[in-house]
Amino acid sequence: MQLWKRGLCPSNPPCLALAQYGNSTPQDHEHTMTANTIHVVLKLKDGLCQLVEVTDLGELHWVFGMEIQCDRIGHTIHISQCAYTDTILYRFNLTDLKPLSKPRDIQVLLTSEQSLKGAAEFAVMHNVPYCEAVSILTWAALVMCPDIAFTVATVTCFPANPGLAHWEAVKHIFHYLAGLWDL
Repeated sequence: MQLWKRGLCPSNPPCLALAQYGNSTPQDHEHTMTANTIHVVLKLKDGLCQLVEVTDLGELHWVFGMEIQCDRIGHTIHISQCAYTDTILYRFNLTDLKPLSKPRDIQVLLTSEQSLKGAAEFAVMHNVPYCEAVSILTWAALVMCPDIAFTVATVTCFPANPGLAHWEAVKHIFHYLAGLWDL
């Protein structure tokens, strides 16, 4: 059956697709429906229920690790990144960081010359989760904090042999995130 026969119209670019691969159809996917009015959401849900099995999980409270609070009376939506920020700071044992107002130290220029050179530096950086931290910061830049994107892009240039200066730059970004709580 086609969606528009159920009162649903396609969008450009399309944001909804149903796919069947061989004899199996994807079953366990989470989707979020949003619209200007609850009437539109209910119409969409009813149309989809006639095509596929739908489980209503209620109002959206969390997405991408961020808390969503919807005030229907005040017509506002509050997005809080506190929980996600706390989670990543805890993951890297950086919960007691002093907040900073900028995502990078403009006095520091990162180069490959700052990469590890001696056995002592290798020993210090051996257990540092540099690539994991950079990966998480990349996600944070994408979904919640685009103002760190340039700085994160800079630290991604040194994944093979990051030095102490590169790790300090990553920690500087975490310091900045510690000072950002709500959007």
